[in-house]
Amino acid sequence: MCKKKINILLCLIILIILCCAFFTKLTTNKVTLQPVATTNETNKSFIDTDKDGIADENDNDIDGDGLANKVEEEINSDPFNTDTDGDGKSDGEEGLKDSDKDGVLDILESSKKDRDKDGVVDELDSDDENPNNDSDGDGVSNIKEKEDKTNPLDKNSFNPASVSKKEKNITAPQPLVAKGVEGNMQKSISEENKTTEQNVTANKSKKVVAKEENISGEKNISKEESENNKENKSLESGVEEKNITASKAEVVDKESVKEEDKSREQIIK
Repeated sequence: MCKKKINILLCLIILIILCCAFFTKLTTNKVTLQPVATTNETNKSFIDTDKDGIADENDNDIDGDGLANKVEEEINSDPFNTDTDGDGKSDGEEGLKDSDKDGVLDILESSKKDRDKDGVVDELDSDDENPNNDSDGDGVSNIKEKEDKTNPLDKNSFNPASVSKKEKNITAPQPLVAKGVEGNMQKSISEENKTTEQNVTANKSKKVVAKEENISGEKNISKEESENNKENKSLESGVEEKNITASKAEVVDKESVKEEDKSREQIIK
């Protein structure tokens, strides 16, 4: 009976040891798994788009292109993209420039795309949707210069035969105008051109009349001068004649005085 009791006790002790070992393994596995779970959670929350070691939520320039997030939000560029327009130049490189002076920054206009197919890229085209625009102001539209194989961005490069009166009236850059308003603008432009031509002709006629008046005035002045010269000469001749007659009268007076003296002497004798 004693041996049986001892064997039962040994079995119980072995079971207790095995249970303890099993529980210790479970607890150790839980401890090792917990830190892995926390690192995964931190990796998910820590996002660094520009890889500068600063989390996006604390980074003033998330994409690292040199423009602050607030600036990119104000100009409607992408603060998560270093090249918003996709032309190969970073937003920081293009900055806040507006090369074609159309009110749209270079950041938002590609230097490779040409939407209106007029031979001028959007970044340098003041009107990206009008191929008849004249970017260099030489009187020839961009699309016509593309056909002539001249440079639409150089005002000294154009085909003189392509310059027309209508194209001369086009100024660069052309503003974006609604279709209904465009006809009224063309009418006003033609009326302005007519008035300017009338003013030019009126000025020319005024100049011709002024020249004729100056010529007639000069002639009248020369006539008056000649008449004045004649009057002066006549006056001078009259003065000379008066002087001669006066001298003659003086001589006669002197002779009469001498004769009177002689007669007096004779009477005294």
